[in-house]
Amino acid sequence: MNAEDFEKLCAYLVDVSLTDLLHAHYRACRDKGDYLLTSYFATEGNKILQRLGGRQPRVTKGAWARLAETAVQHLGLRPD
Repeated sequence: MNAEDFEKLCAYLVDVSLTDLLHAHYRACRDKGDYLLTSYFATEGNKILQRLGGRQPRVTKGAWARLAETAVQHLGLRPD
């Protein structure tokens, strides 16, 4: 699992255990035998992702917003 997938998984941990998330990925990929090579969020048939939908972790979302604000101020740009 790459760091980006792990960060995204954090958005689901309030509702689902990490073990359940990993099991869902394994179950979705086991017939193809590529669960170690497939990105968690590129997995088709993952029941948890289908049920809960796409989420974005609050920490990451907030960090990007703060970075954008800092860049706008530093570069002297006007936010539109």
